[in-house]
Amino acid sequence: MTLRQIALIIICLLPVNLLAGKCISIGDAQSALSIKKSQGFAPQMAESLKEKGYDLTTYALIGSGAKDWQEMPSENNSLVSGESKTTNEIKPFIYGKSNLKLQHSSPYIQQIFNHHKEEDIDCFIIQLGDNDLFKDKAPEALKELVKTVLAQEKRPRVCGIVAPTFKEERKNDQFPFITNKRKANYLERVRHHLQKSGLLQDCPLLSTMTEEVHNLLRENDKSFTHDGLYLNDRGAKIWVNEALKKHPLL
Repeated sequence: MTLRQIALIIICLLPVNLLAGKCISIGDAQSALSIKKSQGFAPQMAESLKEKGYDLTTYALIGSGAKDWQEMPSENNSLVSGESKTTNEIKPFIYGKSNLKLQHSSPYIQQIFNHHKEEDIDCFIIQLGDNDLFKDKAPEALKELVKTVLAQEKRPRVCGIVAPTFKEERKNDQFPFITNKRKANYLERVRHHLQKSGLLQDCPLLSTMTEEVHNLLRENDKSFTHDGLYLNDRGAKIWVNEALKKHPLL
């Protein structure tokens, strides 16, 4: 047996976490509430990426959109909430190993990269959209957010935007003002701005709003959300798996 063959055997026997690439995800309430409930998007994304050899840390803020992560918090009047908040900082909901608290004195996205500056970030995932559906300039804000991610000195090897997926049409819908038609319209606007700026290939929009995915979510009349909008574990697993299928490098 050659030394190369022995080395390959040793690598195969090593625990996955010793070989894992580092992934970072930022998200809105879909991520935040899943962290609170220990089920849903963030845990499902972490599990799916772990199977592919990645270690994921997710940061989430309820009520956040692209502008909230990209611009100076002190100049942004949006109301976002984390696990706790003071005059000077906000502690985001975190899934993974991190103790980061976000200061209001600089853009949150840059603070995350600064916090992980000693690591090689292999992939970066953006889970945002539902809070941006009614904002005219939200696609432009997302475009600028992607630019910031791709402009890092230690640029992530891959980037992806996990776009909002279907909401559930049910009698006790708590979010009647949010519709699947409005979501689809928002995704078209986002795709247009990313493509026009030449960013779509480097940070693809991983949209799951297809009839095939809708059928999977509604299969056997099983519920896929908690309240019409926020996905339960079953719905999140389908959402995550179908989104990752669209990214050839994840």
